[in-house]
This record gives sequence, C-alpha cells and structure tokens, in this order.
Amino acid sequence: MNLDGKSKLSAKEWGPLGKEEGEVIIRDNEHLQGTLDKNQFGSSDQGMVHSFYEIYGSKKAGELLTSLARIFAVYLQEHGFTVGLDDLMLKPEANKHRRQTIEKGHQDGVIAAAKFAEMTNFKIQKMNYSNRVVYQSKKNYDKDIEKLTRSAIPDDPFDTKNVKKCVQADDPIRARLEEKIGQSMEMKESLEAEMDGLMKGTMSSATSKVLKDCIPDGLIKRFPKNNISAMVLTGAKGGVVNQTQISALLGQQELEGRRVPKMQNGKTLPCFLAFDPNPRSSGYVSDRFITGLRPQDFFFHCMAGREGLIDTAVKTSRSGYLQRCLIK
Repeated sequence: MNLDGKSKLSAKEWGPLGKEEGEVIIRDNEHLQGTLDKNQFGSSDQGMVHSFYEIYGSKKAGELLTSLARIFAVYLQEHGFTVGLDDLMLKPEANKHRRQTIEKGHQDGVIAAAKFAEMTNFKIQKMNYSNRVVYQSKKNYDKDIEKLTRSAIPDDPFDTKNVKKCVQADDPIRARLEEKIGQSMEMKESLEAEMDGLMKGTMSSATSKVLKDCIPDGLIKRFPKNNISAMVLTGAKGGVVNQTQISALLGQQELEGRRVPKMQNGKTLPCFLAFDPNPRSSGYVSDRFITGLRPQDFFFHCMAGREGLIDTAVKTSRSGYLQRCLIK
C-alpha cells in the first residue's frame, strides 16, 4: 500500500526539526514519514485504515485495527502515560499577563455597560474589577471590602486597596441600568438581549486574547513533553476547550445562547447587587480548574452544565420516538 496524507498534529508543534512531520508518507506498506494519529487510524476519510479497507477488504482492515490496538497496549505497558500538574501550569509571566488581560476585559465590560446605560462621561479607574468581592447585603458591605483589602491575592498584578472605590464607582451605572431596564416591563426582554449581545462581544475578545497568549505558548511544558497537549493535538482524547478550562479560564457561561438571566429583582444570585454591571455577576468566569472556582462561578458553571444534560436527555427520547414511528 502507498499512501500520502496529512496528520492531525501540525508540523509546527514539533518545532524547527519536525517540518516534515505533518505529511504522512507510506510506500510499499512501510511508514517513512509523518505522525500516525487520528487522521490515519481514526474514522477519517482517506486515512490509513480507510485506504487499507479499500485495497485489502474488510477482514484485513479489521486485522489491522486489532494489530494496532495490541501494539499500543504493549507500548503503554513499557513506557506508561501520565499527566502531571506541570502539564497544566502556566509560566509566571504568562500567568501575570493572563491576570492583566482578564482585569482589562472586566474594565472594558463595565465601560460597555456604561455606554449601554448612556453614560458617555463615565471614566474607568485602575481597580480590581476581576477580583471584586460580592456581598449578601449592604449591612456587611464595608466589613467585606475591608477584609478583602487586607488579604492580597498572590497572582494578581493589581492593587486590591482600590476595591472599595471600584464598587462605589459602579453605583451610578447600576442606578441607570435599573432605570433603563427595570422600569419598562414591555421593553425589558429586548433591552436585556441587546445588553447581553454587547457584553458577550466585549468579553469574548478578552477570552480569545487570554487563550491565544496562554495555550500553548504560555505553558511550562510544550509538546511533545506535555502529555495533555499530546492527547488534544493528536485527537486521542479531549479538546482545546478542556485544556483551556483547566489552565486559563472558563469564560462566559451561557443558557440558551444568552448570559445568565436576572431574577425579578434584577439579580442573577442573591449575593450580587441588582443590575450589577460587572461581567462576573452575569456568568463570566475568570477562574480556572487548576486553581479552583469561587462559589458563585461554580454555581453558574453548574447551570450551564445542567442545560447540556437536559438537552441530551430530551434529544434521546425524541430521536428514539422518531425511529419507532419510522419503523412502524
């Protein structure tokens, strides 16, 4: 069998010495060049298994898959394959850059909310919007802020002393949003949809920038030494989304294509203030799995996860019923 194909793993991942690794060449059943990954022995069109089936038939293609499975099993018994924390961690400078980008994204989000509230003269200040405290009621407001200013966040390049001012700076925007969205019941749905679109557009650019800077260039270990990257890039298991959620951030949580909806009182959760312009209050999660999620962010993530489970359950019953109708 002769075969010319492309591997799923791009040649640039191997660095300057692996320029030819993206092209798979097999001549007279001998593997001469390229990486054998999902594109070759997966269910992909014109891959190694597909070509083998076309030339030698189904029985031989089955034997090829059995042989490959045995080779892989023996290799793993000899060499092993494991993922450690250093496969998931970012370099200190990449982590600092990540924090700065997230903070800038939160500031842009608050500015976008101010524009939506028609506050053209609103000026943002250099403050800790991304780590802002949330509070149950106005009663503990000052105590909570004071407590946070004492405990500095280790990987945060911004000064936590400005948190109190930050919340006070948001108050006029909240009041204006409440006036604009909260008062007009007939326009409420369309106004909230308009604001969601504006905020999602603003925050998605911050998310993209974080992901571009952190994965894979910001990782401590690069492919081929990084086993998470090896799994994702070769198509063995997982995707880039899984890797970024572990190492960088979770990003905007969505329900039915919208941000987390507000309750009747204008809050998404009881611990946020009504019509809070901060992106975090509507499900933007800047935390990641390796360092853990804060309770509010964990709750938002569970909401999005639940929607996925319900979708799966509903689709299963509908497709099953449709199949039964067709068979009958």
